[in-house]
Amino acid sequence: HSFPTRRSSDLRLVYLSGQITGLHPEEAAKRFAAAEDEFDWDTCTVINPMRLVTMLERQAGRRLSEADILIKELEIVAICDEIAMLPGWEKSEGATAEHAIARKAGVKVTYL
Repeated sequence: HSFPTRRSSDLRLVYLSGQITGLHPEEAAKRFAAAEDEFDWDTCTVINPMRLVTMLERQAGRRLSEADILIKELEIVAICDEIAMLPGWEKSEGATAEHAIARKAGVKVTYL
């Protein structure tokens, strides 16, 4: 299992991080969609974790556990240029872990 490395591109890679568990799925989706709108898509590629799970499971060819998903997300965060923390991120174990990895990996942290 190889750890991804930073890629080179003209577009900044921005990962959205925030609470999902414990929120109604529609509420969480609205919050993440609103956060996507904060970025200029001409200069950024924004990764919305709510859309990411389907892709990760398709790639794995199976349903993934919450732990498997978080591990993959942490690997992705570590190669991003920036992580954008949604309001209330502190209430989420996953977002707290993503924040910690971003800081350790030298990823720019923005608080929305």
